[in-house]
Amino acid sequence: MDIRRKFEKDIEKQQQKIAELRTQLAAEEAYLRAQNDFLKLLPKGDDSEVSMRPGSDPAKIREMLEATREPLHVGEILRRLGREDTKDTRAAIAGTLGWYVRRGEVFTRPAPNTFGLISFPASSDFELPEGFGSETSTAPAISPNDIWPALVHRVRKERALISAWVELGQLVSITDNIAVLAFPPSADLARESCARANNRAFLESVLSELAGRPLTLKVEKSDGATPRPVARRV
Repeated sequence: MDIRRKFEKDIEKQQQKIAELRTQLAAEEAYLRAQNDFLKLLPKGDDSEVSMRPGSDPAKIREMLEATREPLHVGEILRRLGREDTKDTRAAIAGTLGWYVRRGEVFTRPAPNTFGLISFPASSDFELPEGFGSETSTAPAISPNDIWPALVHRVRKERALISAWVELGQLVSITDNIAVLAFPPSADLARESCARANNRAFLESVLSELAGRPLTLKVEKSDGATPRPVARRV
């Protein structure tokens, strides 16, 4: 290979890396600003009692569960909220409550797509029947295209510093319990970031919530991977 061409290719590669790092830096700065803005909204002093905005979905669902004194499936939660039961509404409610579950606050998930309160007695007292909360008989399988927008919105909200990386990929398949997130060869840095243990674990947890069953995420390189843009919510 011509020496000049070799240096040109090296320079192009470094320029690409710098551009990707600038994108990551911008995402991290946006995440830090969001964290600071959120901190200003929190009450000062003892925050052992998680504060919820009155009239918000989490507040309504907490009151609902306090009244029923037992876990409820997301479909029943939607019915009691007066909402249409669709894949999108299920994903939205499961995602919102799942955020609290992962933080160990307010809500628990004793069965797939089923939520209770951390104040409830031990799960053994409820004796949930086998298969309770399963989507296999009540909802169709969710395709990668159905899950992708909800996944992107969740990543933007909860892990903004990796959102730019995730959006360079494509969720290409969900087969059995394996979800495949593929990246084009030009997005190696993004692929490596998403494949890191902590980021992959986060993405797996969100995907599992959205799919209604445990999923293992496989991150791979693919020449045919094409990023699918998702419009930002206003």
